[in-house]
Amino acid sequence: MKTGLLNLSDDTLQYIGSLIHGDTDIPLPSFHPHTLNFATEIDPVVHKDYMSFRATCKRLFEHNNDAPQSVREGIRRLHIDIFRSSTGNDSLVVWQTFSTFLLSLKSLEEIVIKQSPLCAFRHAHSDFIGRHPDFRFKHQVQAMAFEMNCSKCAKSLPKSLASGSKPLRTLKLAHLQGVNQDETLIKELSNRDVYFSHCLRTLYVKIDGDTGEIASLEKIAEDLPYLQTLALSSFSHVHDLLGLFHLFAHTNSLSDLSWAFKLCCDESYDHLMDPESIQSFSVDPRWSSFLETFAKFKHLRSLDLTINVIICNKPLSDAHQNRNLKRSTVEAQNLARRGQPSRNDFLLSAMKAAAVLMVKHVPTLESDYLWSHHFDRVYSEHDDRSYRYFWKRESSEDGNWDITISDTMECFHDDAMINEDGSA
Repeated sequence: MKTGLLNLSDDTLQYIGSLIHGDTDIPLPSFHPHTLNFATEIDPVVHKDYMSFRATCKRLFEHNNDAPQSVREGIRRLHIDIFRSSTGNDSLVVWQTFSTFLLSLKSLEEIVIKQSPLCAFRHAHSDFIGRHPDFRFKHQVQAMAFEMNCSKCAKSLPKSLASGSKPLRTLKLAHLQGVNQDETLIKELSNRDVYFSHCLRTLYVKIDGDTGEIASLEKIAEDLPYLQTLALSSFSHVHDLLGLFHLFAHTNSLSDLSWAFKLCCDESYDHLMDPESIQSFSVDPRWSSFLETFAKFKHLRSLDLTINVIICNKPLSDAHQNRNLKRSTVEAQNLARRGQPSRNDFLLSAMKAAAVLMVKHVPTLESDYLWSHHFDRVYSEHDDRSYRYFWKRESSEDGNWDITISDTMECFHDDAMINEDGSA
Protein backbone atom coordinates (compact mmCIF):
# COMPACT_ATOMS: atom_id res chain seq x y z
CA MET A 1 0.00 0.00 0.00
CA LYS A 2 1.29 3.47 -0.90
CA THR A 3 2.27 5.74 1.96
CA GLY A 4 0.47 9.11 2.07
CA LEU A 5 0.98 12.18 4.21
CA LEU A 6 -1.61 10.98 6.70
CA ASN A 7 0.49 7.89 7.38
CA LEU A 8 3.57 9.88 8.37
CA SER A 9 4.46 10.57 11.97
CA ASP A 10 3.82 13.98 13.53
CA ASP A 11 7.57 14.65 13.78
CA THR A 12 8.02 13.98 10.06
CA LEU A 13 5.07 16.20 9.11
CA GLN A 14 6.37 19.04 11.27
CA TYR A 15 9.79 18.76 9.63
CA ILE A 16 8.23 18.89 6.15
CA GLY A 17 6.16 21.88 7.19
CA SER A 18 9.25 23.74 8.39
CA LEU A 19 10.76 23.37 4.92
CA ILE A 20 7.76 24.50 2.87
CA HIS A 21 6.56 27.37 5.03
CA GLY A 22 7.54 30.28 2.81
CA ASP A 23 7.08 33.55 4.68
CA THR A 24 10.58 33.97 6.04
CA ASP A 25 11.55 36.16 3.08
CA ILE A 26 8.58 38.50 3.57
CA PRO A 27 9.60 41.68 5.41
CA LEU A 28 8.12 42.72 8.73
CA PRO A 29 5.89 44.62 8.41
CA SER A 30 4.41 43.24 5.21
CA PHE A 31 1.97 46.15 4.79
CA HIS A 32 2.66 49.53 3.19
CA PRO A 33 1.70 53.21 3.52
CA HIS A 34 -1.75 54.25 2.32
CA THR A 35 -0.49 55.61 -1.01
CA LEU A 36 1.12 52.28 -1.93
CA ASN A 37 -1.76 49.87 -2.33
CA PHE A 38 0.16 46.81 -3.41
CA ALA A 39 -1.29 43.31 -3.27
CA THR A 40 -0.43 41.56 -0.03
CA GLU A 41 2.60 39.32 0.05
CA ILE A 42 0.58 36.91 2.19
CA ASP A 43 -1.02 35.00 -0.65
CA PRO A 44 -3.35 32.23 0.58
CA VAL A 45 -3.29 30.61 -2.87
CA VAL A 46 0.47 30.14 -2.66
CA HIS A 47 0.84 29.63 1.06
CA LYS A 48 -1.56 26.79 1.68
CA ASP A 49 -0.44 26.45 5.27
CA TYR A 50 -1.85 29.84 6.26
CA MET A 51 -4.99 29.52 8.29
CA SER A 52 -8.04 30.97 6.55
CA PHE A 53 -9.53 33.37 9.02
CA ARG A 54 -12.90 33.73 7.26
CA ALA A 55 -14.66 31.95 10.07
CA THR A 56 -17.49 32.16 12.58
CA CYS A 57 -16.90 32.19 16.30
CA LYS A 58 -17.62 28.46 16.40
CA ARG A 59 -14.93 27.71 13.82
CA LEU A 60 -12.45 29.93 15.67
CA PHE A 61 -13.17 28.01 18.84
CA GLU A 62 -12.62 24.71 17.03
CA HIS A 63 -9.35 25.95 15.48
CA ASN A 64 -8.14 27.07 18.87
CA ASN A 65 -8.93 23.78 20.59
CA ASP A 66 -8.14 21.30 17.83
CA ALA A 67 -4.92 22.77 16.46
CA PRO A 68 -1.75 21.32 18.02
CA GLN A 69 0.24 23.75 20.16
CA SER A 70 3.20 23.44 17.77
CA VAL A 71 0.99 24.68 14.90
CA ARG A 72 -0.32 27.65 16.86
CA GLU A 73 3.17 28.60 17.96
CA GLY A 74 4.28 28.64 14.31
CA ILE A 75 1.82 31.37 13.27
CA ARG A 76 3.70 34.66 12.93
CA ARG A 77 1.28 36.74 10.84
CA LEU A 78 -2.48 37.12 11.04
CA HIS A 79 -4.62 38.85 8.39
CA ILE A 80 -8.21 39.29 9.57
CA ASP A 81 -10.91 39.90 6.96
CA ILE A 82 -14.22 38.89 8.52
CA PHE A 83 -17.46 40.68 7.72
CA ARG A 84 -19.86 40.59 10.65
CA SER A 85 -23.40 40.04 9.44
CA SER A 86 -26.47 41.58 11.07
CA THR A 87 -27.44 38.14 12.37
CA GLY A 88 -24.06 37.50 13.98
CA ASN A 89 -23.42 36.66 17.60
CA ASP A 90 -23.38 39.13 20.44
CA SER A 91 -20.36 41.43 20.22
CA LEU A 92 -19.15 40.56 23.70
CA VAL A 93 -19.08 36.86 22.79
CA VAL A 94 -17.23 37.68 19.58
CA TRP A 95 -14.66 39.70 21.51
CA GLN A 96 -14.09 36.97 24.08
CA THR A 97 -13.59 34.34 21.39
CA PHE A 98 -11.40 36.65 19.34
CA SER A 99 -9.16 37.61 22.26
CA THR A 100 -8.83 34.00 23.44
CA PHE A 101 -7.73 32.97 19.97
CA LEU A 102 -5.14 35.77 19.74
CA LEU A 103 -3.65 34.89 23.11
CA SER A 104 -3.03 31.33 21.94
CA LEU A 105 -0.78 32.53 19.08
CA LYS A 106 2.35 33.02 21.13
CA SER A 107 4.68 33.69 18.17
CA LEU A 108 2.44 36.32 16.58
CA GLU A 109 4.43 39.29 15.25
CA GLU A 110 2.06 41.01 12.82
CA ILE A 111 -1.71 41.68 12.75
CA VAL A 112 -3.52 43.23 9.77
CA ILE A 113 -7.26 43.86 10.13
CA LYS A 114 -9.18 44.45 6.89
CA GLN A 115 -12.71 43.83 8.17
CA SER A 116 -13.38 43.39 11.84
CA PRO A 117 -15.72 40.76 13.27
CA LEU A 118 -16.11 43.17 16.18
CA CYS A 119 -17.68 45.95 14.10
CA ALA A 120 -20.89 46.91 15.87
CA PHE A 121 -21.44 50.25 14.17
CA ARG A 122 -23.26 48.77 11.19
CA HIS A 123 -26.18 47.70 13.35
CA ALA A 124 -28.17 50.07 15.51
CA HIS A 125 -29.34 47.32 17.87
CA SER A 126 -25.83 46.45 19.05
CA ASP A 127 -25.10 46.87 22.76
CA PHE A 128 -21.29 46.89 22.41
CA ILE A 129 -20.61 50.02 20.38
CA GLY A 130 -17.19 51.48 21.10
CA ARG A 131 -16.71 49.51 24.34
CA HIS A 132 -14.18 46.84 23.49
CA PRO A 133 -12.23 45.98 26.65
CA ASP A 134 -8.52 46.71 26.68
CA PHE A 135 -6.51 43.79 25.37
CA ARG A 136 -3.09 42.84 26.74
CA PHE A 137 -0.86 40.61 24.64
CA LYS A 138 1.34 38.20 26.55
CA HIS A 139 3.70 38.11 23.59
CA GLN A 140 5.41 40.72 21.45
CA VAL A 141 3.40 41.81 18.43
CA GLN A 142 5.67 44.19 16.54
CA ALA A 143 3.43 45.45 13.72
CA MET A 144 -0.28 46.30 13.43
CA ALA A 145 -2.32 47.68 10.56
CA PHE A 146 -5.94 48.81 10.88
CA GLU A 147 -7.22 48.84 7.30
CA MET A 148 -10.98 48.59 7.81
CA ASN A 149 -13.35 50.95 5.96
CA CYS A 150 -15.45 51.69 9.04
CA SER A 151 -14.26 55.04 10.38
CA LYS A 152 -15.55 54.33 13.89
CA CYS A 153 -13.79 50.97 14.11
CA ALA A 154 -10.66 52.62 12.73
CA LYS A 155 -10.70 54.94 15.74
CA SER A 156 -11.93 52.60 18.50
CA LEU A 157 -10.25 49.27 17.76
CA PRO A 158 -6.62 50.54 17.89
CA LYS A 159 -7.22 51.69 21.46
CA SER A 160 -8.17 48.14 22.43
CA LEU A 161 -5.38 46.31 20.61
CA ALA A 162 -2.43 48.59 19.82
CA SER A 163 -1.96 49.86 23.37
CA GLY A 164 -1.71 46.29 24.66
CA SER A 165 1.30 45.22 22.61
CA LYS A 166 4.83 45.75 23.91
CA PRO A 167 6.90 46.80 22.19
CA LEU A 168 4.83 47.78 19.13
CA ARG A 169 7.29 49.04 16.51
CA THR A 170 5.11 49.71 13.44
CA LEU A 171 1.55 51.05 13.32
CA LYS A 172 -0.76 51.84 10.40
CA LEU A 173 -3.79 54.01 11.21
CA ALA A 174 -6.62 55.28 9.04
CA HIS A 175 -7.14 58.35 11.25
CA LEU A 176 -4.85 60.65 13.19
CA GLN A 177 -7.70 62.21 15.16
CA GLY A 178 -9.33 59.96 17.73
CA VAL A 179 -12.85 59.94 19.11
CA ASN A 180 -11.84 62.71 21.49
CA GLN A 181 -11.33 65.75 19.26
CA ASP A 182 -8.98 67.34 21.81
CA GLU A 183 -6.41 64.56 21.47
CA THR A 184 -4.94 62.57 18.63
CA LEU A 185 -5.47 58.84 18.53
CA ILE A 186 -1.73 58.49 19.11
CA LYS A 187 -1.98 60.57 22.28
CA GLU A 188 -4.86 58.41 23.51
CA LEU A 189 -2.75 55.30 22.94
CA SER A 190 0.16 56.87 24.82
CA ASN A 191 -2.11 57.69 27.76
CA ARG A 192 -3.16 54.04 27.96
CA ASP A 193 0.37 52.65 27.70
CA VAL A 194 3.47 54.56 28.74
CA TYR A 195 5.66 52.30 26.59
CA PHE A 196 3.78 53.06 23.37
CA SER A 197 5.30 56.44 22.50
CA HIS A 198 8.79 55.31 23.50
CA CYS A 199 8.78 52.09 21.46
CA LEU A 200 6.97 53.03 18.23
CA ARG A 201 9.44 53.61 15.40
CA THR A 202 7.29 53.58 12.23
CA LEU A 203 3.93 55.27 11.61
CA TYR A 204 1.71 55.20 8.52
CA VAL A 205 -1.32 57.47 8.90
CA LYS A 206 -3.92 59.31 6.83
CA ILE A 207 -4.51 63.01 7.45
CA ASP A 208 -7.89 64.71 7.21
CA GLY A 209 -7.46 68.06 5.47
CA ASP A 210 -9.74 69.72 8.04
CA THR A 211 -7.22 68.97 10.79
CA GLY A 212 -4.42 70.98 9.21
CA GLU A 213 -1.35 69.42 7.65
CA ILE A 214 1.33 71.32 9.56
CA ALA A 215 -0.63 71.09 12.81
CA SER A 216 -0.94 67.32 12.35
CA LEU A 217 2.79 67.05 11.74
CA GLU A 218 3.46 68.97 14.94
CA LYS A 219 1.17 66.72 16.98
CA ILE A 220 2.93 63.61 15.69
CA ALA A 221 6.32 65.06 16.60
CA GLU A 222 5.11 65.81 20.12
CA ASP A 223 3.34 62.49 20.68
CA LEU A 224 6.05 60.22 19.19
CA PRO A 225 9.44 61.70 20.13
CA TYR A 226 11.43 58.62 19.04
CA LEU A 227 9.80 58.08 15.66
CA GLN A 228 12.21 57.07 12.88
CA THR A 229 9.96 56.46 9.85
CA LEU A 230 6.86 58.47 8.94
CA ALA A 231 4.48 58.24 5.98
CA LEU A 232 1.55 60.64 5.66
CA SER A 233 -1.19 60.62 3.05
CA SER A 234 -4.51 62.34 2.50
CA PHE A 235 -7.96 60.83 2.24
CA SER A 236 -9.28 59.10 -0.82
CA HIS A 237 -10.74 62.00 -2.81
CA VAL A 238 -9.18 62.21 -6.26
CA HIS A 239 -8.05 65.82 -5.85
CA ASP A 240 -6.18 64.87 -2.66
CA LEU A 241 -3.94 62.60 -4.72
CA LEU A 242 -2.06 65.69 -5.83
CA GLY A 243 -0.32 65.51 -2.46
CA LEU A 244 -0.72 66.63 1.14
CA PHE A 245 1.72 69.47 0.57
CA HIS A 246 2.21 71.37 -2.69
CA LEU A 247 5.72 72.79 -2.80
CA PHE A 248 5.98 75.45 -5.51
CA ALA A 249 9.53 76.19 -6.64
CA HIS A 250 10.85 79.19 -8.55
CA THR A 251 14.32 80.31 -9.63
CA ASN A 252 15.50 83.66 -10.96
CA SER A 253 18.67 82.23 -12.47
CA LEU A 254 18.84 79.52 -15.10
CA SER A 255 22.59 79.23 -14.61
CA ASP A 256 22.94 78.27 -10.94
CA LEU A 257 19.32 77.19 -10.31
CA SER A 258 19.02 78.68 -6.82
CA TRP A 259 15.48 78.00 -5.65
CA ALA A 260 12.85 79.76 -3.57
CA PHE A 261 9.87 77.79 -2.28
CA LYS A 262 6.27 78.42 -1.38
CA LEU A 263 4.25 75.79 0.47
CA CYS A 264 0.59 75.42 -0.33
CA CYS A 265 -2.09 73.22 1.16
CA ASP A 266 -5.31 74.86 0.01
CA GLU A 267 -4.63 77.71 -2.45
CA SER A 268 -5.40 77.17 -6.11
CA TYR A 269 -2.68 76.48 -8.63
CA ASP A 270 -3.66 79.52 -10.69
CA HIS A 271 -3.19 81.86 -7.74
CA LEU A 272 0.31 80.59 -7.03
CA MET A 273 1.30 80.88 -10.68
CA ASP A 274 0.59 84.63 -10.69
CA PRO A 275 3.74 86.76 -11.08
CA GLU A 276 2.93 88.74 -7.91
CA SER A 277 2.66 85.53 -5.91
CA ILE A 278 5.92 84.18 -7.34
CA GLN A 279 7.79 87.32 -6.23
CA SER A 280 6.89 86.56 -2.59
CA PHE A 281 8.40 83.07 -2.63
CA SER A 282 11.56 84.07 -0.78
CA VAL A 283 9.57 85.10 2.32
CA ASP A 284 6.96 82.36 2.55
CA PRO A 285 5.86 81.99 6.20
CA ARG A 286 4.17 78.64 5.65
CA TRP A 287 7.32 76.99 4.27
CA SER A 288 9.28 78.44 7.19
CA SER A 289 6.63 77.14 9.61
CA PHE A 290 6.81 73.71 8.00
CA LEU A 291 10.59 73.54 8.42
CA GLU A 292 10.39 74.73 12.04
CA THR A 293 7.78 72.08 12.81
CA PHE A 294 9.75 69.46 10.93
CA ALA A 295 12.79 70.23 13.09
CA LYS A 296 10.94 68.88 16.14
CA PHE A 297 11.60 65.33 14.93
CA LYS A 298 14.88 64.47 16.67
CA HIS A 299 15.28 60.85 15.51
CA LEU A 300 13.58 60.75 12.10
CA ARG A 301 15.51 58.81 9.47
CA SER A 302 13.10 58.34 6.54
CA LEU A 303 9.74 59.70 5.52
CA ASP A 304 7.20 60.23 2.78
CA LEU A 305 4.90 63.21 3.30
CA THR A 306 3.52 63.06 -0.27
CA ILE A 307 5.08 66.45 -1.03
CA ASN A 308 4.19 67.40 -4.59
CA VAL A 309 6.95 69.55 -6.12
CA ILE A 310 5.71 71.99 -8.78
CA ILE A 311 8.02 74.09 -10.94
CA CYS A 312 6.76 77.62 -11.57
CA ASN A 313 9.43 78.44 -14.13
CA LYS A 314 8.43 77.49 -17.63
CA PRO A 315 11.34 75.69 -19.31
CA LEU A 316 11.90 76.16 -23.00
CA SER A 317 9.33 74.13 -24.85
CA ASP A 318 10.33 71.02 -26.69
CA ALA A 319 10.38 71.41 -30.46
CA HIS A 320 7.35 69.59 -31.82
CA GLN A 321 7.58 69.32 -35.56
CA ASN A 322 4.40 69.69 -37.56
CA ARG A 323 3.32 70.81 -41.02
CA ASN A 324 2.70 74.39 -39.88
CA LEU A 325 6.31 74.99 -38.82
CA LYS A 326 9.14 75.99 -41.09
CA ARG A 327 12.35 74.01 -40.81
CA SER A 328 14.20 77.22 -39.94
CA THR A 329 11.82 77.74 -37.01
CA VAL A 330 12.42 74.23 -35.66
CA GLU A 331 16.19 74.62 -36.02
CA ALA A 332 16.05 77.94 -34.17
CA GLN A 333 14.10 76.29 -31.34
CA ASN A 334 16.60 73.44 -31.13
CA LEU A 335 19.50 75.91 -31.07
CA ALA A 336 17.90 77.91 -28.26
CA ARG A 337 17.37 74.76 -26.20
CA ARG A 338 20.99 73.61 -26.39
CA GLY A 339 22.72 73.89 -23.06
CA GLN A 340 19.52 74.89 -21.28
CA PRO A 341 18.05 72.88 -18.41
CA SER A 342 15.33 70.46 -19.38
CA ARG A 343 12.05 70.05 -17.53
CA ASN A 344 13.52 67.12 -15.63
CA ASP A 345 16.66 69.11 -14.79
CA PHE A 346 14.48 71.82 -13.27
CA LEU A 347 12.52 69.31 -11.22
CA LEU A 348 15.51 67.36 -9.88
CA SER A 349 17.35 70.56 -9.02
CA ALA A 350 14.38 71.89 -7.07
CA MET A 351 13.91 68.57 -5.28
CA LYS A 352 17.55 68.51 -4.26
CA ALA A 353 17.36 72.07 -2.92
CA ALA A 354 14.26 71.20 -0.88
CA ALA A 355 15.92 68.04 0.45
CA VAL A 356 18.99 70.00 1.55
CA LEU A 357 16.80 72.34 3.61
CA MET A 358 14.96 69.42 5.20
CA VAL A 359 18.20 67.67 6.20
CA LYS A 360 19.56 70.91 7.67
CA HIS A 361 16.51 71.08 9.93
CA VAL A 362 16.50 67.34 10.76
CA PRO A 363 20.15 66.19 10.72
CA THR A 364 19.17 62.55 11.40
CA LEU A 365 17.21 62.36 8.13
CA GLU A 366 18.75 59.87 5.70
CA SER A 367 16.19 59.49 2.91
CA ASP A 368 12.86 60.74 1.65
CA TYR A 369 10.42 60.57 -1.23
CA LEU A 370 9.26 63.58 -3.22
CA TRP A 371 6.43 63.51 -5.73
CA SER A 372 5.59 65.14 -9.04
CA HIS A 373 1.98 65.04 -10.16
CA HIS A 374 1.77 66.16 -13.77
CA PHE A 375 -0.24 69.33 -14.12
CA ASP A 376 -1.37 71.28 -17.17
CA ARG A 377 -1.49 75.00 -16.43
CA VAL A 378 -3.37 75.73 -19.63
CA TYR A 379 -6.34 73.47 -19.03
CA SER A 380 -6.11 73.34 -15.21
CA GLU A 381 -6.32 69.57 -15.26
CA HIS A 382 -4.13 67.12 -13.42
CA ASP A 383 -2.69 64.06 -15.06
CA ASP A 384 -3.89 60.63 -14.04
CA ARG A 385 -0.55 59.55 -12.64
CA SER A 386 2.07 60.60 -10.12
CA TYR A 387 5.81 60.07 -10.10
CA ARG A 388 7.75 59.35 -6.92
CA TYR A 389 11.44 60.20 -6.63
CA PHE A 390 13.72 58.72 -3.98
CA TRP A 391 16.59 60.73 -2.54
CA LYS A 392 19.17 59.89 0.08
CA ARG A 393 21.91 61.68 1.96
CA GLU A 394 25.43 60.50 1.27
CA SER A 395 28.25 61.45 3.64
CA SER A 396 31.93 61.71 2.80
CA GLU A 397 34.94 60.91 4.96
CA ASP A 398 35.58 64.60 5.66
CA GLY A 399 32.17 64.92 7.33
CA ASN A 400 30.42 66.70 4.48
CA TRP A 401 27.26 65.34 2.86
CA ASP A 402 25.31 65.70 -0.34
CA ILE A 403 21.88 64.74 -1.65
CA THR A 404 21.59 62.13 -4.40
CA ILE A 405 18.31 61.65 -6.25
CA SER A 406 17.67 58.31 -7.92
CA ASP A 407 17.55 58.35 -11.71
CA THR A 408 14.72 55.82 -11.62
CA MET A 409 11.32 57.21 -10.68
CA GLU A 410 8.24 55.20 -9.78
CA CYS A 411 4.97 55.80 -11.62
CA PHE A 412 1.65 55.42 -9.80
CA HIS A 413 -1.75 55.73 -11.46
CA ASP A 414 -4.42 57.49 -9.45
CA ASP A 415 -6.70 54.48 -9.29
CA ALA A 416 -3.91 52.52 -7.60
CA MET A 417 -3.34 55.26 -5.01
CA ILE A 418 -6.93 55.68 -3.84
CA ASN A 419 -7.28 54.24 -0.35
CA GLU A 420 -10.64 53.81 1.40
CA ASP A 421 -9.38 52.96 4.89
CA GLY A 422 -11.51 54.69 7.53
CA SER A 423 -13.66 56.52 4.99
CA ALA A 424 -17.02 54.80 5.56
